[in-house]
Amino acid sequence: MNSDKGKEISSLQGRNLVSTSFNFQSKRFLNLAVIRLNGGDDDLENSLWQSFDYPGNTLIPGMKVGRNRKTGMEWYVTTWKSPDDPSRGNITGILVPDGYPELMLLEDSKKMHRAGPWNGVQFSGMPQVKPNPVYMFEFVFNDKEMFYREQLHNRSRHWRVLLVQSGDIQHLLWIEQTQNWFLYETANTDYCEKYALCGANGFCSINNSPVCSCLNGFVPKVPRDWDKTDWSSGCVRKTALNCSRDGFRKLSGVKMPETRNSWFNRSMDLEECKNTCLKNCSCTAYTNLDVRDGGSGCLLWFNDLIDIRTYIQNQQEIFIRLAASDIDNIDSAKVRTKSKVNKRIVVTTALSVGILFIGLYLVLYVWKKKQKKNSDLQRRSNDNDMKEELELPLFNIDELACATDNFSASNKLGEGGFGPVYKGGDDNLENSLWQSFDYPGNTLIPGMKIGRNRITGMEWYVTSWKSPDDPSRGNMTGILVPDGYPELILLEDSKEMHRTGPWNGVQFSGMPQVKPNPVYMFEFVFNDKEIFYREQLHDRSRHWRILLAESGDSQHLLWIERTQSWFLYETANTDNCETYALCGANGFCSINNSPVCSCLNGFVPKVPRDWDKTDWSSGCVRKTALNCSRDGFRKLSGVKMPETRKSWFNRSMDLEECKNTCLKNCSCTAYTNLDVRDGGSGCLLWFNDLIDIRTFIQNQQEIYIRLAASELDNIDSAKVKTKSKVNKRIVVTTVFSAGILFIGLCLVMYVLKKKQKKNSDLQRRSNDNDMKEQVLDLPLFNIDELACATDNFSASNKLGEGGFGPVYKHGFVHQAWILFKQGRSLELVAKSNVEAHHISEALRSIHVGLLCVQENTEDRPNISHVVLMLGDEKELPQPRQPGFFTGRDLVEVSYSSGQSKPPTANGCSISMLEAR
Repeated sequence: MNSDKGKEISSLQGRNLVSTSFNFQSKRFLNLAVIRLNGGDDDLENSLWQSFDYPGNTLIPGMKVGRNRKTGMEWYVTTWKSPDDPSRGNITGILVPDGYPELMLLEDSKKMHRAGPWNGVQFSGMPQVKPNPVYMFEFVFNDKEMFYREQLHNRSRHWRVLLVQSGDIQHLLWIEQTQNWFLYETANTDYCEKYALCGANGFCSINNSPVCSCLNGFVPKVPRDWDKTDWSSGCVRKTALNCSRDGFRKLSGVKMPETRNSWFNRSMDLEECKNTCLKNCSCTAYTNLDVRDGGSGCLLWFNDLIDIRTYIQNQQEIFIRLAASDIDNIDSAKVRTKSKVNKRIVVTTALSVGILFIGLYLVLYVWKKKQKKNSDLQRRSNDNDMKEELELPLFNIDELACATDNFSASNKLGEGGFGPVYKGGDDNLENSLWQSFDYPGNTLIPGMKIGRNRITGMEWYVTSWKSPDDPSRGNMTGILVPDGYPELILLEDSKEMHRTGPWNGVQFSGMPQVKPNPVYMFEFVFNDKEIFYREQLHDRSRHWRILLAESGDSQHLLWIERTQSWFLYETANTDNCETYALCGANGFCSINNSPVCSCLNGFVPKVPRDWDKTDWSSGCVRKTALNCSRDGFRKLSGVKMPETRKSWFNRSMDLEECKNTCLKNCSCTAYTNLDVRDGGSGCLLWFNDLIDIRTFIQNQQEIYIRLAASELDNIDSAKVKTKSKVNKRIVVTTVFSAGILFIGLCLVMYVLKKKQKKNSDLQRRSNDNDMKEQVLDLPLFNIDELACATDNFSASNKLGEGGFGPVYKHGFVHQAWILFKQGRSLELVAKSNVEAHHISEALRSIHVGLLCVQENTEDRPNISHVVLMLGDEKELPQPRQPGFFTGRDLVEVSYSSGQSKPPTANGCSISMLEAR
């Protein structure tokens, strides 16, 4: 055969032999095929045998994963036994044909990961596989075959999908410039990818802590196990299904449950699908099979719902069957993730009061700053006077005998190569001459540190093993880099792989998954003596460790007594955007974008040709050079802070001082607060390029990036424009009395409209031409009742005065709040003689009414939102104490439920008037 040709035909025992070649990494990959002698039909689909049907551990463009439904031929991928041993490993990627087909990863016969069913656009559990500039993808399901396949847009490029020994699925793109395979994306992005992690009828949210919760209408089957973060027992219904009187609750933004025991129909619409489910008492959920063009087809689930996780990118909706009583008790079945996006809604008082307030605040602030500055100068002066020399303690034999109770066996800790080791009378390990905790190996246990002693130069770090069976030192190291402002970094030999981002007073800006949780506490200490990060358990009787694996992943592992195994609680490197400096200088990575890399606003690709080839290593450069004297800043939030190795910091500055310090230095390119707590404090400056930025919507720390004045005029906003945009509503109220009157009128109109609509529906169904009228009875009060409710129209109860005269507060709001807080709002409804079928509407009206009388206008809806709240069944936010409720903490009510209350603060905000 001539290897220079793409195809060569020769005879082989009465058949034709065809070889199709592909170049990979300077080597030729051959697809060898045996076809029939049929006059030159070169269609490989008609071949008797071809190597493309046996991919091994690698899929290249055109290869399939699936099966031929006529012949029974299966196309699947399997791992190698090891990187150096191509014999078959124990991880297999297959398409499961049962129910509605989906791709699955198996370890031997154990399920590891599931792609979710195909929804006409993508697999519901793989949102990262979406339209992109590199490859196309398709899922084919017909009478002949079912398979998934990828093809390149540009066939001259080189692409492969590799199934590695860990079970990860890597999409690799060959970069000619670097002569390397580039990891374009990976399938298993985080811990929630683990199959059925939360058991039956549970769901996993990577932004929650703990990650597992039960679906609405369900409770943990074994609460004791759930308290120990063992969720394998799953969840059970609060109320058993009745079959004849059940209903459904809508759930969106999730990966669809496992479809192995499902049923589907391509021609039904959603209403037919719902009715089909209701007729079968075993049916527990339904959805559209295809989400395109408004939705079509029907997919039904039976019995338990397995392996659900949150994916805000997935807008497919599933309707979950619940008992009628549970539907009445649940406002909404949408998954409540704990990672809530802050919605800032600002309101002011009159301008005169606001200006006075700001003036007083500035006076107090300047006075306090001067005091703090004098205190800092005094402390520095004292520090200069106190100089200590490091001396290691020396002990004589009498002191050692006394400390160890004459070398008592009860004080003996063990024996090593240097002889027996005894504990002394001082049990403080900080005073020890040597301890094994200073040398963690590949494992950190509670109390161990990563960092360094700034006095002795002692470093605490972790290193991977060479292999799972070889504990000699590997090439992965986790260290704390002390240069600039310290941060944790993962190195492969001397190459940076991953960075945690700087500590912001609460957490590392690049590790939002490490947050307050029920299992462990964490701290970052940075003082004159030492710098370190450390974790401690809440319950010291439990077992916990952090393992640095050979792949470079940092795994948090919790020991589960019941299963006698280590449970992967969370992992540090969650996706491809964790790769250090993936997008080069002045670029940022967003895992939800395709491609993932973009330039910061005010910057453009340095080598556009490389960026077109998805090689972003050259980074970005400024559109307009800095002028130094006329530059400004643009605010950027929701990101991991840039690398701080070449940064400068000051703990005492405020943000304005930080900005001015940056402006005075022409090399300064960005600044931020060092600590985000209590409104922010300290200063952190960057110089030259900004390296290794990625989006993290959970991180609300703000960074101010320096731009030329002309760029500031051209850019509306410097916030990273991710494709998942968060709506920010800024609303303002008028005075309480006008608002309440307006809401009251709205409620009356709403009830009248609802009753009119009901009458209209009854009229239409019965074809009755007689008009039926229902009279809305509003409560009437005589003058004695009003005088009693307002304490004889007391001036202390007067709220204000408008065109209709004075407005007074009375005890109704107080009574409604108390009953609502105690879950007794029905008592209030009962007094109003509301008909039984209107009770749920009345309770919702009370809930909305309480939201309308919140002290902080940030928590009050405007009129358009009130109408929406009353017109649908979506979840309502929980109200705080009403504005007319006395005896409350005025500082507390001045902050909305989404904000933290400072110890002392004077603040003022600016209004944008909007009609309510």
